[in-house]
Amino acid sequence: MIPNFRYSIYLLLIVCITELYSQLFDRKFCASFSFNYTTGMDFYPDPNSSDVEESKNYHYISKLFGYSGNIRYQIYDKSFFISIGVEKIKKNFDVIQAALVNNSLSVIKVVDNIEINPFEVNLIYLMPFSTEMFDFYFGCGFGIYNGSYYRSIGTEKSILLNFRQDVTMIVLMGMEYNPLNFLSVRGEMKFRDPDLLFYNTFESTNFNVGQNNIKLFQKDFSTRIKLNGINFDLGLVIKL
Repeated sequence: MIPNFRYSIYLLLIVCITELYSQLFDRKFCASFSFNYTTGMDFYPDPNSSDVEESKNYHYISKLFGYSGNIRYQIYDKSFFISIGVEKIKKNFDVIQAALVNNSLSVIKVVDNIEINPFEVNLIYLMPFSTEMFDFYFGCGFGIYNGSYYRSIGTEKSILLNFRQDVTMIVLMGMEYNPLNFLSVRGEMKFRDPDLLFYNTFESTNFNVGQNNIKLFQKDFSTRIKLNGINFDLGLVIKL
């Protein structure tokens, strides 16, 4: 009981000191950590196909999860902030691909593995009707989007040869609930549309998966991703 009571005293002292600091000094800087959900993306399995219709064919992949970190700094009149953020999104999903299985034409299920790493800079405006308990804001800016991709068939994995990153505009809006002077809960909605292109290859077109011999029709292939779903995030903000 005594150690637990001691930890409670320490926690109370930290809260009191932080609250006193916030009363003496104007907070201009904050840092946050959030969990993210993106409604979906368009996946193009063969964007460089000589068949125009095939190159435009895509599948909608839903429910992408990730996490992000963000820092903001007040630059003018307690209403304008510069925001810099990083994010990681990962998604694995099944794709059907034509191949020769034991010398017979068939379709096989392969697994595509995608990771997208946004780096975003935004100008944030705190709306004038915000209150002491609730902050409302909107913003705009740009993002640089990098990533990685590979396809796995059994234990065989493709190798990423090249990658085309994208830079795109961002529009966002959000709200913060401020239960404490130094801590808040942030909810945000973001609109963006990065378009990424990956070039991959397999080391060989012929390999075994279990008891089956798999022969691919080509070892080099490209894939395209448009991350055009709405992004939602929920996280904690520490104000310094």
